[in-house]
Amino acid sequence: MVTITLYMNNNIEYISKIKKGEEASFRHFVNSYSKDLFYYAQCFVRSKETAEEVVSDVFLDVWRHREEIDEIKNIKAWLLTLTPVSYTHLRAHETR
Repeated sequence: MVTITLYMNNNIEYISKIKKGEEASFRHFVNSYSKDLFYYAQCFVRSKETAEEVVSDVFLDVWRHREEIDEIKNIKAWLLTLTPVSYTHLRAHETR
């Protein structure tokens, strides 16, 4: 199991709230990063709808694995890394 620590604006309390399942904190997190991820996803997908689906998938994975979050120094870079992985997973499921 990969353990990740998430530092967002050096606010450990904020991250702790996400780890505990506080939806308001997670919504703020999503709102903070979704636009950048959407534009990045559009670089390698063919449609706006697919880019939106990829971004949704990234945040869904983060939410599902929030309790495992332990250490990441650059959250934006981490999310950008997850974006093409989500696209690959979506494509694999579409071809089945």
